[in-house]
Amino acid sequence: MAIAQRLVSVFLVVVALAVAINWLASPIIDNSSGDYNIWGVLNWFMAAATAIVLAVNVMRKVKLPSNGSITREYLEVNVSFYASLLLALWYYWNWFNALFPENEPGVVGTIHLAYWGLIDPLLVLVVGATGFHVWRHARTGSK
Repeated sequence: MAIAQRLVSVFLVVVALAVAINWLASPIIDNSSGDYNIWGVLNWFMAAATAIVLAVNVMRKVKLPSNGSITREYLEVNVSFYASLLLALWYYWNWFNALFPENEPGVVGTIHLAYWGLIDPLLVLVVGATGFHVWRHARTGSK
């Protein structure tokens, strides 16, 4: 089980790093045109990472003891859960609009491009932090 958790955590951190590097390099290089669209490929890995992060943080929230006190663990779990939920809602909504651009022609389709400027940094933070959490959990065996 620890090996599977480590593989998942490495996948999450690599996706977060790839998104961060590509997002920062996007103003410098045009990687959305031509024969090889980096974002088109990366989006599939981002979709998988978003689903994994949401599943991990739902499990963390379910396992959280409900003793009524606000502790550091309570805040970490809840912030991670709601951030991953927000990420999943924004990401899949925007990604499906990008996959089927004929449904959102003209200005509305262009507006969806602006959301990536919010989604990509949020994905880097949430996916990267969850990846590190899963790595620590695999090492220590704690929740």
